[in-house]
Amino acid sequence: MLSTHRKLSAAAALSIPIALAVLASGAPAAKKSKTERFLHKDFASYGVQSVGLMPVAMLVQVNRREQDEEPTDLVRRHVERAVGPSGFKFMDERGLRAVAKAAGAAETMDALEGSWRKSGELDTTALKALGAAKVADAVLATMVTTWNRATIDPGVAGQSITEVGLLLSLYSTRTGELLWRDMYLEKGEGPYNNPGSGYVTGVQGSSLGNTARTSTALDPPTYDEIVSKVDKKIEKTFPAAPKVAPKTVPAAPPAAPPPAAAPDSAAKPGS
Repeated sequence: MLSTHRKLSAAAALSIPIALAVLASGAPAAKKSKTERFLHKDFASYGVQSVGLMPVAMLVQVNRREQDEEPTDLVRRHVERAVGPSGFKFMDERGLRAVAKAAGAAETMDALEGSWRKSGELDTTALKALGAAKVADAVLATMVTTWNRATIDPGVAGQSITEVGLLLSLYSTRTGELLWRDMYLEKGEGPYNNPGSGYVTGVQGSSLGNTARTSTALDPPTYDEIVSKVDKKIEKTFPAAPKVAPKTVPAAPPAAPPPAAAPDSAAKPGS
């Protein structure tokens, strides 16, 4: 029989944080597309150069004892890799908290992290307070909306599946506005299992018998493999840092001419 651990309707999971993100930003929702992407029309004018990474939040409940790696650690690792080439100066969550604490904004960070984990919403006032403390120009918040790996019994026809959904939102700390948002849903299936055929489609059998028909042979891709596909999409869709015009160094004033030598008016004694 199918094992449906950590399964959640993708539509229900994705609709909650998206609606919250739009309400929190105060920005009009962009036209729906296949990726539900939003990019502020004046993105470059915000002059974002430094971005702090918020802790990854889980919209879904998972059994962490069944995970090879803590889900939030796995997702954070891939998100950091994906956004790295964009040209921003990034601070990971530890660095962001350390800078906020040094700037006297530790309570602001607590409020932001708490609201994001509970509701997927970032408070505009708290964001502005973070910006006023010169902690970062923007913050990037990540929410795991789907985290499901369903395996299949060797005696059941069908395919196992792994699904991962992420919602990423970039907020300005100057105005609290949503600058960019995108959601991603990626899945991968195991080989098709037909118990009546004697073999698993796509899996080579053994000359000693049908040793290929095992739970391992029927397993879907790992979470790491699926999130790797997501991070490639993030890298392609995450906005690049606005180019900053190089500072012009004022030309040095021309050097003053050396003073003229004083005329030798003293009469020389005759020889």
